[in-house]
Order: sequence, then C-alpha cells, then structure tokens
Amino acid sequence: TLAPMAAPAPSGLPRSRTPNEARSGPLDGRGSPRLENMRWARQDAQTVLLLRVCHILSRVTQLAGGSSACINLLMLFWFSMPPAEAALRCYGAVFGTVVVLVELELPWLLSYMAFLENWVVRGLFLDFVGLLHLLFEHKGNPHFNFWRHLIGVTVICIGVAYSALGLMCFKQLKTLAVSKLIRQRNMKEEVHHLTAQKIEIERLLADTESKLENL
Repeated sequence: TLAPMAAPAPSGLPRSRTPNEARSGPLDGRGSPRLENMRWARQDAQTVLLLRVCHILSRVTQLAGGSSACINLLMLFWFSMPPAEAALRCYGAVFGTVVVLVELELPWLLSYMAFLENWVVRGLFLDFVGLLHLLFEHKGNPHFNFWRHLIGVTVICIGVAYSALGLMCFKQLKTLAVSKLIRQRNMKEEVHHLTAQKIEIERLLADTESKLENL
C-alpha cells in the first residue's frame, strides 16, 4: 500500500509530515533522513563505554587495595618481624583501606583528602602504596612474599594507569558523562510526566465532549 501523502500546507505554514517522515526523523534540505540520530546514538555508546572503563578500573583498584590491606594485616599478626617492618605493614594496611574508601567516593573522606580526587595525584599515591609492598623482604614464608610482590606490582600498574588517564583528562570526561546521563534521565522523567498529563487532559476532553453530546 502507498503511504498517504502529506496535505499541502498554506503559504507561510510548515508542511505536515507523512508517517514515513515521522518515523525516519527530521529531514534535511534534500528530503533524506539526517544522521543526527546516528551521531547521538554513537555518542551515547561512547559515553557508556567510558563509564564502563572507569567502573572496571575502580573495581580493580578496590580489589587491589583490599588485598593490600589484608596481606599486610596477615603478615603483621602471623609473623614476627622487626619494628620497622611492623610499622611498614601497619602503614600498608591503613593506606590499602584508604584506597578502597577513596574508590567508594565517600563524601566525608574526600572532604579530608580532596587531593585524591585528582587522578594524577591518586596514581602517585597508589604507586607509593605499591612500593611499600616491595620493601623489607620477609624470610618467614615465600608464599606471602610472592603474593606481596604480586599485589605491589598490581597496585603500581594501577597507579600508572590512573596517572596516565588523569593526564588525558579522563576524570573530567567521566564527570561530563555522568552529568549527561543525569540530564537524560531527568529529561525522560519529564517527558513521562508530560505524557501522563497529556493522556489525562485528553481523557478529560473526551469526557467533556461526550457530556456535551448528551445535553
């Protein structure tokens, strides 16, 4: 079946669109569908990908920080060590816990450690925490030394990644992406609210028309 043709509009008024045009979106000067919808979809996909990368990086950092705190506590309580190494393990446990809490973005913690919101500085802090693991070779258990070195190198690699991403302004890109998603969510809620109001108004108009017809 042929699609219905749009009725010619009076001079000075915009032409009404056919159903095919309404489905294909806005038209350009040549009458072909624009690529704006495709560009918006591509930008949305890039935004989601960016937030996914940031989410994965945050979860890996939390895991590494938690492992750092745990292995330092285990070595502190299970093995006898010199006071200097014991103090180092205490600092490692505390800093590992701080890494986890910072990744959770707790407002009360960031109010005291606002400098860690900068990804370059956060990366340097992670490198420092990782280096603490590589100090004081412990001779009590080689398995603990293996895991200690593994966690230390992992934390250092994450720190390098954070510093590199910070230099590439990934923190600002993440903030813009989150703001964009919040705006889109608010717009969808507003559209849903307006649609509900429109349906209610149409129902009231239909009731009014039926009552007028019955008079």
